[in-house]
Amino acid sequence: MQESVLGRAEELICADVDAVIGNPPWKTLHPTDGKRLAATYGPLLSARFDVYLAFILRADEMLRAGGMLAMVLPSAFLYNDSASDVRSFLLDRYDPIYLATYPRTAFVEYRGIAPVVIILRKKSAKVVSSTVTRIEMYRSLDETACPAASHTVNPGRDWKGPRAAFAHSAEVLPSSAVAHSHRRTSFTELGLFSSGAKYSSSRGKAADVPFTGVSARNLAPFHVNAGAAVGFAEGAAVFDRPPPVQFLLTTKTFFQTVRCVSLAQRLVAATGKAGELACSTSAMFVPFEPDHAHFISGLLNSSFANAWYKSRDYNHSIKISVLKGLDIPVELSLWNEIGRCARDLSAHQTRVRDNWAATPNRSGAMRSHIDDGDPEGLRRKLDDLVFDLYEVREPDRARLKTLSETRSF
Repeated sequence: MQESVLGRAEELICADVDAVIGNPPWKTLHPTDGKRLAATYGPLLSARFDVYLAFILRADEMLRAGGMLAMVLPSAFLYNDSASDVRSFLLDRYDPIYLATYPRTAFVEYRGIAPVVIILRKKSAKVVSSTVTRIEMYRSLDETACPAASHTVNPGRDWKGPRAAFAHSAEVLPSSAVAHSHRRTSFTELGLFSSGAKYSSSRGKAADVPFTGVSARNLAPFHVNAGAAVGFAEGAAVFDRPPPVQFLLTTKTFFQTVRCVSLAQRLVAATGKAGELACSTSAMFVPFEPDHAHFISGLLNSSFANAWYKSRDYNHSIKISVLKGLDIPVELSLWNEIGRCARDLSAHQTRVRDNWAATPNRSGAMRSHIDDGDPEGLRRKLDDLVFDLYEVREPDRARLKTLSETRSF
């Protein structure tokens, strides 16, 4: 197979085999080989592509109608822009039968990359198209281990994007179309979004007042590490546009706009205070009512919101345009409880960070304050409160929780 892919274009003889099973190399090719393969497979391969995409296209040439294609691939295949044309090509020509996701420790040489196994059947006039695709998620490499989650999706309806790899079915995906007994509102009715001013030495815009710039690396769930943030003096002309100093003195909710692909949590948010502004790789939501800032932080960090966002967008950047689509049921008593949980979690994180920074024996200090209180219990309580707010049924909560914790996407 490898010799077939890396051979010259005129030597690639089509075959008529029943099945192609493989674990193609994931690395990029030498530029010379890349140009040759791009010439062979035309517009399906972008200027920068991973070699496994060429193996998939070569396998298609070899397979007869009704044949089976099984590949071990990096999970990025399901969402990378460079693979989008190949994904569309497969969806047009194949029925997806099976998809399994595995932990990032599966391959020593690719530690940090989550592998997936895909099995597809080439469409044929003689074979009725499959009506379901089985999805399984494994957290252990033990051969006897059962999948942590297993479900089926409709391939024709749900495989238009990679959400099928972690969506449990259309009816349990968190949706703004679900009827709630409470009136619903939106972020745009509760406050204003503001993306962080990006660094730009060439444009050189400055703020009229000094401020602390909070970027993604200064954020953790429920915590702003202001001590590590950069302070900007009045007139520091380092931004592509003037920072929004009109929000400087109010309470706001910061969130990361560039996700860390090795972490399960997609939305990372924390409540900020006066004197701080989002910049670079973070953004902020400024509520009209400052008391709502902790509620917004709790909502964005919740399992529900992370599952909701994962089922709608899978790019490396967090998009404000997507967040604006999240409807929020109006139940002020639950808002207040969610806000209190978020405030308690924020206070716990601050105690942990302060104690860690002030104590020479940092590992012991961190451990002692992690044992102080019950942060895991608070997280579970917060998740339950948000599920209550959206009236998510008990059987669906565990499935959405699994989606929010899936690291592959």
